[in-house]
Amino acid sequence: MSTKTVRTRAALLRVRDMISLLVVVVATARCDIPTEAPSFAVNPSVRVPLIFSEGFVLIGPNAEGLDGLIDTTSADFDSLFMVDPTDRSVYITQSIDNFDLGSLDGLIDPVDLGAVSFETGIGQFESQDFASSFEETVGVQVSDPAAGPSLPPDMSTGQVLFPAETSALLEIPSSTLLDLSDADVTEFEVSADGGGFNQLTFDLTNNQAEPLTDGSFVPGSTPDVVVEFPDGTEITRVSFPISPANGQTTSATIDLSGLALPADSRYRFDVGTASGMAPITGNPTSIAVAASITETHYDAFTLSSLKPQTAVDLSQPTITVESDYDFHGAVTNSGQISLTISNDLPVPITIQQLEIRNVDAVDGFPAGHVVATTSGQNVGARSSAVVNLPLGQTGVAANIEAIAFAASPGSNAATHIRAVDAIRVQMNASTQLDRILIRPAAEEINEGATFAFDVQDISMNDPEDFVEFDSGLLVIDELVNEMDVSLSNVQLSFPGIRTGAFGPADTLVVTIPGGMPRSSTRSNVLSINMADKRIYATGNELTYHITAVSEDAQDVRTINVSDKISGSISGTNLVPRELVADINPFDVDLGTDANNNGFLDIMDDAEAQVTELGLDQIASAGVSDLRLADAELGFAIATDVAADFVLYGAIVGVAADGSPVYLGGRGEHAVTQAEANANPLHASGNQISAGDMIKIDITGATTIGQIVQRNVLLRDANSTITDFVGNLPENIRFVGRAVFQPSGGKVQIRDEFVLTAGLDVSIPIAIRESFAVNKTVDADLSSLADLSQPGSDVAVNRAELLLDYTNAMPIGVGLRMNFVDGSGNTVLTLPDAASPAFEVTAGTTNGSGFTTQSTSGSTSFSVSADDLQTIANSTSIRMEITASTGSSGVGRIRADDKIELALSGNFDITVNVGQ
Repeated sequence: MSTKTVRTRAALLRVRDMISLLVVVVATARCDIPTEAPSFAVNPSVRVPLIFSEGFVLIGPNAEGLDGLIDTTSADFDSLFMVDPTDRSVYITQSIDNFDLGSLDGLIDPVDLGAVSFETGIGQFESQDFASSFEETVGVQVSDPAAGPSLPPDMSTGQVLFPAETSALLEIPSSTLLDLSDADVTEFEVSADGGGFNQLTFDLTNNQAEPLTDGSFVPGSTPDVVVEFPDGTEITRVSFPISPANGQTTSATIDLSGLALPADSRYRFDVGTASGMAPITGNPTSIAVAASITETHYDAFTLSSLKPQTAVDLSQPTITVESDYDFHGAVTNSGQISLTISNDLPVPITIQQLEIRNVDAVDGFPAGHVVATTSGQNVGARSSAVVNLPLGQTGVAANIEAIAFAASPGSNAATHIRAVDAIRVQMNASTQLDRILIRPAAEEINEGATFAFDVQDISMNDPEDFVEFDSGLLVIDELVNEMDVSLSNVQLSFPGIRTGAFGPADTLVVTIPGGMPRSSTRSNVLSINMADKRIYATGNELTYHITAVSEDAQDVRTINVSDKISGSISGTNLVPRELVADINPFDVDLGTDANNNGFLDIMDDAEAQVTELGLDQIASAGVSDLRLADAELGFAIATDVAADFVLYGAIVGVAADGSPVYLGGRGEHAVTQAEANANPLHASGNQISAGDMIKIDITGATTIGQIVQRNVLLRDANSTITDFVGNLPENIRFVGRAVFQPSGGKVQIRDEFVLTAGLDVSIPIAIRESFAVNKTVDADLSSLADLSQPGSDVAVNRAELLLDYTNAMPIGVGLRMNFVDGSGNTVLTLPDAASPAFEVTAGTTNGSGFTTQSTSGSTSFSVSADDLQTIANSTSIRMEITASTGSSGVGRIRADDKIELALSGNFDITVNVGQ
């Protein structure tokens, strides 16, 4: 039996004993010696000092043994309440470290890279530069060997001279370029060629008695031969090897190489005898000279004038077109041929005719087809002129010929003509081809282009932007080689797709197995595993290069410039792992759309995140309609996503009885209807209203892999937290959507994202309005039956119950007592539903809502004898307590605040004696 039951029963036993004693006393006082039994009635008033007494704190029992309105002896309450040691205020607390916001798996959608076609023309064939040249030179003039008879010297000037000047010994030159007939040569420039050329030999024969000496007349000295200008200036000198005696001949050779010899230069013999010059002067025939000359080459010569040239023939029968290939012809589509006409002659020329013709037929263009023609260009002496001629649709053979003629007015002045003087024509053609005829000889092909790499909502604007993949395939398909040339060593390189350290040197290079046969199409060529690879597609474009080597063929092939190397690239199951790029805002569900209807339903267990909160434990203690103030709910959200995002969520607390209350946002956390429509969340198939949703802005990490924690504190000012916790939810259900980078811009995100939340509930027991609690105490009230038992000597005329209280809590209390029988049935409620409840006035509070002074008082109500009989049959009392702050605002309850209640009774009774 509990202490409360003993205390209540003892009080009622005293009631019974008092009535018994009263009957005895009255009978003794009123009795004379009777002749029969006395019969009378007495009407006393009886005050029962205590029927019921109880004290309560908010949570208990406490150290003093006072019971708690909320019984915390259950293990369920071990961590639910916390008492602040500084002011003894009571808090409801709950901490959940793993509040589930859902998964960000799939935050970066798989990249859908449909088949992207690429093609490249054979640019190295399409744009071709051809070159060729021809010239007609004056050339090195050559005179044949010659020899003359032995003749007496010319002594007319008193000197011993060869009887002919240079012009008689050297031939007048001729040229295929210039008409030099009747030309008057004033000077010859002999080449420096050695090897027996350019040798002039004089034979000196002595026909007199004395040996010949030189001009010193010294016996034994040898004669010299001197080459000199007409004025006697010496050009060169050569000595004869001996001093010839009578009848002897000696020879001296002059090397003319490199000498410039005027046409009137002379050959003088420095000769004499021991007797002086008299023997020779007196008899010139006493000596004889003869000359012979070898083949002589002339580098230049000077004419007194050059007559007009009327038909300078520059034609060339065969000119080979120079190309980078084994060129056999081409058909141009457009282009230009540039003719550089260089005139190295000392006289101007005029081009009378210049035609470039094909020697051979080429691709429908016959032999003799004129490729280009021009005339009328004037080119100054020793200068050049450039003539640009357009090329249209024309054939160009590998061998061409030039039909070219020029004219010149000549010159009336001295004209210096060199062997190297020429008229030269350099032809350079820059063309766009329709087709080219070559014999493939392992040509290297290197072509490239770009193709679009478009990923929805992603822009790669900077060279450092990339997408790194966890898995997937890059498929190369439908490779087409339109050329009539097979290609081997075919490689595709993608500078924007990288492996390893992801530097430019880590470019993905793919070798195409089997190469590309001529005029072929290959399907299902190659699949490349994209795991651990990155794509850098600046400007959302990828560059690719194709390198290959053509076959080495024996036959000539025609390559059309329209021929292409083409193919397609597609991506399958490209699952990104990491992303650095500019993105448009995008969203991800925080939950699983289990039925694939496009919505998350908070009441669907398969789609919502459900977390036990445990505030229903308070409800299980009989508390209801708890209206609290200053509740706080803190989210500690941790993430390593390097992007800002907005979390749109629906959070509903479901009480043990199934009733839901939503945690809605206010102020900065309020959701507009437009936002709710854009991010719809459902409850049992119906869209959740904007007022029942909440918005939380999250600033992401600054660096990939860095986990940051963002704390969000929900209070009355920014949420409906009071209504939410007042429902005392058993669990919390959550669905949400996260909108990433709501303003767009650069993000850095990596898969296996961290998005976790801790949830801390801290609710001071600060009663804003009211709450209700039911508290049951055991009570044995059977002794009251003596006051109301039918047929008893005691009759109750009037009965009154008195409730005395002392209240140190900051809340007023309305009290009803339900008397419960042994079967658990309520047999009587006092006061009844039609009457006001017992009123217990709140303690006096300060501005913080704490009690500063307790209040005391009492209240009473009448009961009937039948009520007493009913009460006597009860075994416990269930008190319905309705707490209210009334006009005091908010009441802050401390652990030591208590309410003490005492119930007593006043009874007017009639005691019948002897009846």
